[in-house]
Amino acid sequence: MDDKVMGALIGVVGVVLGLGWVSVKEFAVHWAQRKRDPQYLAVRIVCILDAFVRACVDVAEDDGEPDQQGGFYSSTEAPSLSFDSLEVEWKAIPVMLTYAILNLPAQVDLAGRAIAVAAEYSDDPDHVTFFRKRQERHVALGVAAL
Repeated sequence: MDDKVMGALIGVVGVVLGLGWVSVKEFAVHWAQRKRDPQYLAVRIVCILDAFVRACVDVAEDDGEPDQQGGFYSSTEAPSLSFDSLEVEWKAIPVMLTYAILNLPAQVDLAGRAIAVAAEYSDDPDHVTFFRKRQERHVALGVAAL
């Protein structure tokens, strides 16, 4: 073979090997990323849900504090829950698990509405009905978040 053909073959082989190496590297990075995405998402979700469950427990233990008019008021704030600030790949986990997680804020909203109705129509002076409904709903929310 003459030198020009040999040079061209070496060049082509070099390009093919280079492309092959880049493809292998990209596949390895993509595979590692696919493995890390669900783990990262799980850690982020667990941290948020852990704080939410603790807040639900605080509300469930709140029997109210007496005020100066002889009534009672809540001594703990109802927790909120949102996943809007998370910048994660939700497609990294199964769709039913994604639905269960992303549906929790809607459940929190429904519980808040039920509690508001109980507060509006509670006619007992100690607001026992309101506090019981508030406790029951937050226990259920905490269990759902587990």
